[in-house]
Amino acid sequence: MVDRRVTADELRHGGDEVFARFFEQNREKLLALAYRLTSSKAEAQDVVQDAFVSILLHHDRFRGAAQPTTWAHRVTV
Repeated sequence: MVDRRVTADELRHGGDEVFARFFEQNREKLLALAYRLTSSKAEAQDVVQDAFVSILLHHDRFRGAAQPTTWAHRVTV
């Protein structure tokens, strides 16, 4: 089975399964980004955790003007 990327519409209207898939698809890239910004594995993990909590709480505000991954990148930074 091919693990297709979460679409903007799925992220806006999806439930826990969609969010879990989005998390799994993007966790490593966001951890690498956060590590480059913080130079600390522990701090990078905290940053990514905070970013995903924010995405989970505010996914309904995502307008879809960009890819969900781009939005996740901006939330992380």
